[in-house]
Amino acid sequence: MTVSMGLPRNVIIEEMILLLPLFLLFGFSSAWAASPEYQPEYQIVAAYSETTQRIYGSETIHFTNESPVPLSEIYLFLYPNLYLEKDPRAEITAFQQTYPVGFNTGEMEVTAIQDAHGDSLSSFPELFKNNMLMRVPLPRPIGPGESFDVIVHFTTVIPEKYGVFGQYRNLVTLQGGWYPYLAARRDDQWNFLLPPAPSGWKIYFTLPSDRDLIASVPWKGVYETGAWRTFLFEADRLPYFSLSIGLRPVQKEKTIGPVVLTYHFRSEDRIYAKGVLRTVDEATSFFLRTAGPLPPTQLQLTESHLYQDLATPGAGILFLSTKLFKTFPLLKRFHRMRIARGLFILLWREKLPQEEAWVIEGLGSLETQRFFQDKYGPRPTLATWLTPLGFIPFIDDILYSKDLPLRQVYFSESSAHTVNEDIQFFNASQADGATIFDRIRNLVGEQKVEEAVAAYLQEVAAGGTPTFRRILYRLSGTNLDPLIDQWLSASPALDFGLSKISKKKVEEGYLTSILVEKKGIGVEPIEILAEEKNGTQIPLFWTGEENSYEGLLITPSPITSVEIDPSHQSSDTNPLNNRYPNRWKVLVTDFPTPDYNVNTRTFTYSGELLFQRMYDDQNGITVDYSHSDIGEAGGVFLSHVLKRYQTGTFGVVYQAPETPIDSPPQKPAGTLHLGYALNVPEIPLAGFVQRLTGRYPKSNLTLGFDQRFTGGLYQSLFAGSIDLRRSYALSNYHEIVGRFFWGESVGSLFKKSRFFLGGEDAMRGFVPLRFEGSNMTLVSIEYRFPLYYETDVNMMGLMLTHTLQNVLFVDSGNAADYQTLFSLTHYKFDVGSGIRWYIDAFGFYPVIFRVDVAIPIDSPVKAESRPHYYLGAGHAF
Repeated sequence: MTVSMGLPRNVIIEEMILLLPLFLLFGFSSAWAASPEYQPEYQIVAAYSETTQRIYGSETIHFTNESPVPLSEIYLFLYPNLYLEKDPRAEITAFQQTYPVGFNTGEMEVTAIQDAHGDSLSSFPELFKNNMLMRVPLPRPIGPGESFDVIVHFTTVIPEKYGVFGQYRNLVTLQGGWYPYLAARRDDQWNFLLPPAPSGWKIYFTLPSDRDLIASVPWKGVYETGAWRTFLFEADRLPYFSLSIGLRPVQKEKTIGPVVLTYHFRSEDRIYAKGVLRTVDEATSFFLRTAGPLPPTQLQLTESHLYQDLATPGAGILFLSTKLFKTFPLLKRFHRMRIARGLFILLWREKLPQEEAWVIEGLGSLETQRFFQDKYGPRPTLATWLTPLGFIPFIDDILYSKDLPLRQVYFSESSAHTVNEDIQFFNASQADGATIFDRIRNLVGEQKVEEAVAAYLQEVAAGGTPTFRRILYRLSGTNLDPLIDQWLSASPALDFGLSKISKKKVEEGYLTSILVEKKGIGVEPIEILAEEKNGTQIPLFWTGEENSYEGLLITPSPITSVEIDPSHQSSDTNPLNNRYPNRWKVLVTDFPTPDYNVNTRTFTYSGELLFQRMYDDQNGITVDYSHSDIGEAGGVFLSHVLKRYQTGTFGVVYQAPETPIDSPPQKPAGTLHLGYALNVPEIPLAGFVQRLTGRYPKSNLTLGFDQRFTGGLYQSLFAGSIDLRRSYALSNYHEIVGRFFWGESVGSLFKKSRFFLGGEDAMRGFVPLRFEGSNMTLVSIEYRFPLYYETDVNMMGLMLTHTLQNVLFVDSGNAADYQTLFSLTHYKFDVGSGIRWYIDAFGFYPVIFRVDVAIPIDSPVKAESRPHYYLGAGHAF
C-alpha cells in the first residue's frame, strides 16, 4: 500500500497506524476450501480513516470456474467510481439535494493486484460508467471446475454526500461496494447488468474506538488496539456487505418472536424513534402471522442521510432517512409503509436466501400492500386525497412532476433517480413503479400471479426449495425467462399511445375498435382499460411484443373512454397520448390574494387561471388579471409550444397603465396580442411554482406585438426583451449569480410607459413608478453564501427547515428613451442584503423564503433615499 506524498505528517502517521492491522492479519488470506457451487468468497482486511474519509484495504477473492470452458480473465467492479464525475445534465438543485456542502467525488483506486503466490497481475479499465469496470487477464486459463485466488489492494474515497454511499456529519452509510467485487456471471458469460452474486464473507474492519460499526451481520469478535478497534465479521450468501459508521448512536432493541431488531439513531432524533420502533413491531408481527415462521434472525436498523427514499434495505441492514416522521401528519402513514416495505424485503431475504433479488422486491411490495390494508383498511391513496386540491400549482407539481424529491415514496409511477445508487440495480436503472411483478401481472393476469405466489409459498412452507420462475412457468404455461432477463438488464424507454378509436352501432350493440401503437425498443406488457357509458369497466391486456395492438369490443352501451396504463405502473415516457378523451385540469397559477407594498403603500392583487390537458405541457389557455403599482391589466391567452424551448401566444388584452409621476395620463386600451418566447432550459409551470422554488430559465427572449382595437385609435406596440441569468457555483448554496435584462419598444401605444425599473424583481432600491421609459437595461449581481447548512427544525410537519443563506447584491439600471438609455450618468445604483431560507414544505417539497433590504446609492430623488424592504418566495432571479 502506498502513501501519497505531500500529506501532513499527522495524516501519514495515522494512515500507517491504520494499515498496521492489514499487515498483521493479512496472513489468513491465502487458503480457501473449494466451494461446491458458484459462490465467490471474500476475505477482506480494511481500516477506516476519519481524517481522510478513506477506507484502506486488501482482499482475497476466491472463485471457481463453473462454466464448461476455460476462464481467461475476470472483471471487477469499482462501485465508488459511480460518484467520480458530476453529471453535466443534472440541474444544480439535484446536486443541492445530494451534496450538502458541495460536489464531492468518490473514488476507488486499486493499487495492486496479485495472485495467490504474490505475483503481480495486470489490469485494464473498461469503458463503463466512469471507469467502474476493470478487466484482469489471468496468468493462465482457469479450467472448468478449477478455483483461483486473486488478491486486490485498494483505497476507497467516501464522498461527502447524502444517499446510500456517502458520509456527512459523523454518519457514514455504505450500502455495499466499498471494496472491489466480481461482476456477475450468467449462462457462462460475464454479465455487467446483473446484481452481485451471493457470496461468502470474512472481514476484519478497523476504525477509531469512539465510532460504532453496524454491519450486515453481528460481529464475531472485537480486538482493542489503543485508540482503534478491529471487528471480525463472517457471513454466507450475501450479495454485498453493508456498513454504517456513527459517533456512538443511541441503540434500542426490539424482540418480536425469533426476530431481534436493533435500531441505531442520533440522540436528537429520539422523539421519532418511538414511531419507527412501533412500526417495526407491527410490521414484523404481521409478517410472522402471514408469511410463516423464520429462523432466529438479527437485523439492524440505522439512521442515514438518504435523499432519494425514506428507507433503503442493505444486506441485513435497513437504512432509514433522518426525515422520517418530520412531515405533515397525513403523510406519516406512507412513511410507515416505506419502513415496512424495507423491513419486509429484509425478512423475505432471511426466509428465502436462495431466491433472486427481483422476487424478494416483489414479495416485499406485495406484503406492504397487505399490511397497509390490514392497518388502515381500504383508505384512499394520497393521490385521491390531493386530487381535489390539484388546482393549487405545487399540489399539481406533486401529482404529476417527474423530478420532485422523494416523489417515489408516494407515487409508483416516478421516474428513475438522477443517480441510481442501489448497488443491486444501478447498472440497469429501473423506474420505481415499473416493477417486474407489475409487468408479469399485465402479461399473465393478476389471478395467475396470485396463484403463483400462493403455490410458491406453499412449497416453501413444506420445506422445499422452489424458484419463483419455475412456479410461474408451470402455472402460466409460458416461459417468461427471456422477458424477465430483459427487464433485469435494461429498463425499456417506451411510448404507448392510442392511435385510433372508431365506433359504430351494430345489431349486437356497439362495436368499438381500439388501435394502440408502441414506439421504442423493448417488450413490456400493458393494461388497457375501456369504460362504457353505463359505468362498466373492461380491462384488456397486451403483451407489448409487436409494434401495434388492435382490440375489438362489442358492448351493450357505447364506450366513453379508453385509457392505457390506468394504474401508472409502466415505464411509458409519454402519458399524454394514453387516454381518450383527454382529461383537463385548471390551475390557479396566481392566487387573488391582496399584498401590501410597504415601500409604495399600495395594495396589489392579481389572479391567473391556467386551463390545460392532463400531462400536456405544450398547450394552455391562460386567463389573468392584475392590479399593482404600475397599473391594471387582464387578458385571455392561447399558448402553444412551437418547437422545443419556443412558445407562441395569441391573446386579447385589456391594459390600463398607471400614470407615472409628472407624466400625462394614459388611457386604457383593449389590444390583440401576438407573442413569442424562447426559454432555455424549459421550466415547467412558470409563474407561481417558478417563483416559489426559484427556478428560472437561464436565457429568455420575448417578442410581442399589440394592436389596439378600442377607442377608434390605430395604435400599436412592438416590444422585445432579453433576460439572461447565470449562476457560478463555488459549492452548494455558495455561488455568484448575475442577471442582465435589456428591453426595447417602439410604437404609439402607451408611449414612454412600457418598462418600469424598480421593485422586488428589478432594482430593489427604488419603487416601480419612480423611473419608467420605452427602453430599459438592468444588471444585477448577487453573492450567495450559506450561514448554516442544516437547521433541521420541524415545524409541526408543515415545514422542515433546511439551509439558511445570506445574499449580498448590487443592482444597476436605467429606464429612459433612446437618447439616454446608454448614458452612464443616468444609471441608478443600489446595494443590499438578504436572507434565503430553504425549507421542505410538508417535509419534502422544496421552497425558498426570501427577505431583502435594499438601499439606493446617490438617488436623484430624495424620497427614495431610504431602505426598501421585500418579503417573498424564491430568488429575485
